[in-house]
Amino acid sequence: MKATIRLAIGLCVILALTLGLGSSAVAAPAADSGSPVLNKITFVHRTDQAAATVIAAAKPANTGKTWYKYSGIHWDDSKIPVSYVVDGAGNRDFLAGLQASFVTWADDGQSYIGFECLNDSWTGIPSSFDGGGYSDGKNQVGWASLRSSYPNAIAVTMIWYGSDRHIVEVDTAMNTDLPWAQYSGTGDPDTQTGDPGCFDVQDIMTHEAGHWLMLLDLYQKGASAQTMYGYGSTGELKARSLESGDLAGLRKIYPGAYEP
Repeated sequence: MKATIRLAIGLCVILALTLGLGSSAVAAPAADSGSPVLNKITFVHRTDQAAATVIAAAKPANTGKTWYKYSGIHWDDSKIPVSYVVDGAGNRDFLAGLQASFVTWADDGQSYIGFECLNDSWTGIPSSFDGGGYSDGKNQVGWASLRSSYPNAIAVTMIWYGSDRHIVEVDTAMNTDLPWAQYSGTGDPDTQTGDPGCFDVQDIMTHEAGHWLMLLDLYQKGASAQTMYGYGSTGELKARSLESGDLAGLRKIYPGAYEP
């Protein structure tokens, strides 16, 4: 069953072309000399023609398998709701879609995860993608050219975490080298198609927001209906809402009702 969509406000390791997951320890700049050594994980959401064919096909039957993968890294309870800033100053048309992506996960009702947008007029490149990349302690969603560093990437999310396996910072960059749109229609996204020549902002960012919770990408064909399926395509809307595996993973990591 789909979770209800409500449109509301609500590392240095790169994945190899085989799309495996890895991490490494790197020193994150900090204001004082006692800055901790942080680990960084990078998730690359890629385009794939074969995947597009799967997405366009009939939704696979529910086999009873729980489709999610979780690494064990998570937010400390004291950091929930997770605060973030979003580049809305230069992308006002996409602001609602970006924020709605986080609300989709927070609106489950059976998980205590929550998100809070602190600034929707910030503009700039998230620190993880600025120059050589660094941690500044802020969770940011923005836009950057990814063509040279991440071929075929739709969006990239970087997770910084400490030795206690608690997340310290997350940054997401949407690829400015690609065409984007924010579909404004209503109804079940499984039965609709957005702009066939563009990637849907809300669809892609909902997948990326799943990485903010440390849910991993899924590449099995049987998982193609899940929001955390590792490939995306133009015109796709199905990742806007959550499937059974996405919800199971969310509730496993952050069980219990959210109380703002």
